Amino acid sequence: MCLTRSRGLVFTAPHHPLIATLGERADRLLQDDINAQLRINISMSLLWFTLWRGDFYKTNSIINRITPIVTATQTSPMTLIFWRLLEGNLAWCTANFQLATDKFNDGLDISRRAALPLLDCMLWTLGVYSALAEGNVKAARLRLEHAEENLIDPQSKLIVAELSSQRAGVQFLSGNISGALKTAQEALELYEETGTPFLAASIRIGIAQILIESNAIEEACHHLAMATQYADTMKSSLLKCHASLIEAYARIKSNEESVAAHLLKEGLSVASSNNYLTLNLWWRPSVMTKLLSFALQKEIEIKYVQYVIRHRNLKAESPDIENWPWPVRIYTLGRFSILCNGQPLRFDGKSQRKPMELLKYLCSFGSRAISQDQIIDALWPESSGDVAGQALRTTLHRLRKLLQHEKAVRLENRQLSLDMSYVWIDYLTFIRIAHLPNAQQASLQMTVNRYQGRFLAGESESWVLSFRERLHLHYLNMSEQLGLLLEHNNDWTTAATHYLRTIGIEPVAEVFYRRLMICYTRLGQPARVQSTYQCCCHTLLSHLGTSPSQETQLLYQSLITSLRSIE
Repeated sequence: MCLTRSRGLVFTAPHHPLIATLGERADRLLQDDINAQLRINISMSLLWFTLWRGDFYKTNSIINRITPIVTATQTSPMTLIFWRLLEGNLAWCTANFQLATDKFNDGLDISRRAALPLLDCMLWTLGVYSALAEGNVKAARLRLEHAEENLIDPQSKLIVAELSSQRAGVQFLSGNISGALKTAQEALELYEETGTPFLAASIRIGIAQILIESNAIEEACHHLAMATQYADTMKSSLLKCHASLIEAYARIKSNEESVAAHLLKEGLSVASSNNYLTLNLWWRPSVMTKLLSFALQKEIEIKYVQYVIRHRNLKAESPDIENWPWPVRIYTLGRFSILCNGQPLRFDGKSQRKPMELLKYLCSFGSRAISQDQIIDALWPESSGDVAGQALRTTLHRLRKLLQHEKAVRLENRQLSLDMSYVWIDYLTFIRIAHLPNAQQASLQMTVNRYQGRFLAGESESWVLSFRERLHLHYLNMSEQLGLLLEHNNDWTTAATHYLRTIGIEPVAEVFYRRLMICYTRLGQPARVQSTYQCCCHTLLSHLGTSPSQETQLLYQSLITSLRSIE
């Protein structure tokens, strides 16, 4: 095998059938008892190809197998630096950014000790790639400056292209859209001149992202189509995944949800199969949050998406996405229960009573910040200032420990609040939908179903009561809206089921008995009309000591009369 030839082919024609053949031969050779240096050289030739294809399992397997040989062999400093480059590239590609930085720094140390600055530019570019994939634009800019300072051959079009590509990434993440587009286009021209199609396809994905932010959607999709075409030719699942996700984002921006869902399903299926965690070379948390939120709403690769969100520490953009992997989930409607990292939290001990009381108090205010003095007045009304202050500090410490997330409860400027980036509360979506002037049927259905009973049922403190009643009134209003929409669509069976559920939660609301009798009339069920009216009479008498209103009585008589006339 000619190593120089195989390395050259990896860069200039990684799609060439000979590369796959050489890869198979390299695999067989690595199994044989061959010279250590030859084994290292073969591995270095093969690893760029497996990285670019996105086969990180194979890349990791080879690195784990060969690293002990590299360590035990009298390897030249240049070989060691190249090996650190490969290890570091795998690290950032798998979102292990600290390990990538360690490999990058180790390579620089080897270079300094050996007085071998020839590869310093490449090492710094490794650092730039890692920082861009992490979304750390400050680190990327600093490392890019060092890479440019250590550029030994400014006439090398490939190195200049790589630096231009990275500069475009820094400009883009910094918000310089026009500058990023110009620089990225220069990089593309250089990559095409040097005949490096994988790198050209990669920067096309970058150009597409820039164009999307300029609302040049179709031009962006043209670049993505070319990148995807090359990904298919090369069989690069990495390129395929990145291009699909970016086009999905473009289609979401264009309100083409069905197309976006198809692309997202395709891209995330590839990502899930390969356990990708770096889903974009220029990581933007806001964009990835939007994409992954959309995926969860469409129930695409739910478990994998939740895994990525946790690993990349993404914050939800809305409490409406119930299957977002919230670190802390709190249920307050009809029950009080807490899930921490998906596991039920038990809080039966006496020492947990006050932390839970503090949590309930904070839940009553959602994301609003409450002053320490107000909290002390509500929870420790009999205690003096210093004693109450210490009690609050102790209780806050215990609460954070119970929730297993220090940042779930914020303390700023002597004010406490729940951080909605970490905490989901069941009634927040409920409140939002309640204030929409024309909520859609699906939203109303989801929201009223979430209402399992009154807010913090069983609690009698004054700070609970007013909020509880406000939520309950919202529930009754939304239930009536939903029922009327179902009736308007002549869905009398579903409407009747809905009214029965509402009566189960609020048994003295006469309006729902009236609506239920109308539904049974439409369904031609006089016996149920009669039993509904009798239930209304009995419930009002037992709960309130009253009879149904005249409106309810007159409606019942009218409905019974109409049903008898039909018979």
